[in-house]
Amino acid sequence: ARLRERVHSVQCARSATGIGGVIGNKGGLVVALAFDDTSLAFVSAHLAAHEHKLQDRNEHCREILRETRRVGNRRLDVTHQFDHVFWMGDLNYRVDLRSAEERLEPSTALHHAAALGLIHTADWRALFEHDQLTASQLDGEAFHGFSELPPTFAPTFKVLRQREVQYNPKRIPSYCDRVLHKSMPSRALLLTQVSLASVPDVSTSDHKPVVANFEIKPTVPIPLSLDASSPNRPVLRFRRFRVTGIMAADLNGCSDPYAAFFTSPPNVFGDHIPVSRVKISVAGSVSVHARGLERVMRSATLTSSAMTSAAATAALNECRNILQGPSSASVCPEATASPTSAVLEPVCEWTDEEVPLLRARCSLEQLQHVTLIIALFDRDTASADDPLGAVLLPLGHDSAFTKPLSASRTRHPSYYNSYATTSHTYALKRQNSHDARSAHNPHQQYQQPNRRSGDYLPNYTRYSLGDTTRQSSSRPLSQAESSGVVEQYTLYLDEPLVLNNTTRHTGRLQCKINVAGGEAVE
Repeated sequence: ARLRERVHSVQCARSATGIGGVIGNKGGLVVALAFDDTSLAFVSAHLAAHEHKLQDRNEHCREILRETRRVGNRRLDVTHQFDHVFWMGDLNYRVDLRSAEERLEPSTALHHAAALGLIHTADWRALFEHDQLTASQLDGEAFHGFSELPPTFAPTFKVLRQREVQYNPKRIPSYCDRVLHKSMPSRALLLTQVSLASVPDVSTSDHKPVVANFEIKPTVPIPLSLDASSPNRPVLRFRRFRVTGIMAADLNGCSDPYAAFFTSPPNVFGDHIPVSRVKISVAGSVSVHARGLERVMRSATLTSSAMTSAAATAALNECRNILQGPSSASVCPEATASPTSAVLEPVCEWTDEEVPLLRARCSLEQLQHVTLIIALFDRDTASADDPLGAVLLPLGHDSAFTKPLSASRTRHPSYYNSYATTSHTYALKRQNSHDARSAHNPHQQYQQPNRRSGDYLPNYTRYSLGDTTRQSSSRPLSQAESSGVVEQYTLYLDEPLVLNNTTRHTGRLQCKINVAGGEAVE
């Protein structure tokens, strides 16, 4: 009874993604609650079956998030507002060991034998590297920002209904049953995944269940006690706020974007949500309708066994030409995109005066435990504003990231792979990455991951936090600085917008944020 009294703010929503979008054999259920001051969300999903339905599975994830926005803050999906989110269920992602050409043909006995060979040698890593969910994360198609422990056990599907693990020869052994998690950057240190295991003794299904154990430290509430007249309220001032490759939400190929600034915990900047100025008729790089066309075309080419490799490639190329769309000059004469990026990389820029000055209701020290949620929307006059994507940014100062990302300051590849291969928490990963760079030969050059692979890894793996006060080149430290008190610092943001778990064709948000005490910024 005492535990029950500590659970409150319970909400739920569901989404049916089966036949016609109404049949409930596939879909998702979202339950959100608060345990004391820790907010939690759980997504249980059963996604599209069969090996060739990868795009349908990714689309079902997006549909679940779209249709469950009534949970919590209705302007944000569940992955952008709770301390910790857990996504679990029969997600039906398969192990695919075939080449691109072989994928145009149905699965063969040879493919099944190759998977069994890896299972017999207990090469779980090789199997997991060919997992469709992992590939979708790297491509920015699904589960952006989510983590999971890599399995150290045999695939859980499709097995015969018996105690020992024996696979159905008509299906490729796969890790269909998953438990993923995602935390607010400022809360990531509070969650640790302890274990992930299968239960092979269960024989009532063609799946072997999995069990994941987590340890969660309680969230300490931040008192929002500073009133509007207090001179000590921290101030966030945005510089060079821009979005490149913004998505077109309107049928004319344009968007009317504006930014809204939320926080975790909520209302750090006041009871009213600060917003930027609305930009009118900004050319978009890819429309939501064209994105849907690409998904349909990919599904058609993968399911047509009669289509040759050349025909499939030609069909997808034609689809990509449609995705590029017309130039901004022909669609939106008043678009703000630059001439060199009008088709593929339109740019929408806000002046510093068009972005609000944010004043926090907590101290600068407490601000270190706050996550800023920057959400982009398309302003509509006849209906609700369309979401264009969001970015999570921890507002804490971190001395390991004191300069903006640049070609001359590349990071060790393990930095980008840490979320896919370990369960370490956010700050620990960043510190390990910093230590790895220091331990290696300083003359050794590491390749920066390209845009397709590096930028689509989890949401808060590439923040660059800078401290303009403590990192000046040669000036002596002030008394406050030498005592460890940071009075002002700078955050550099260059991240893909995340829309319904995906970063494909959503654009990138770039800005510089000066954070300082109220008196220092004036």
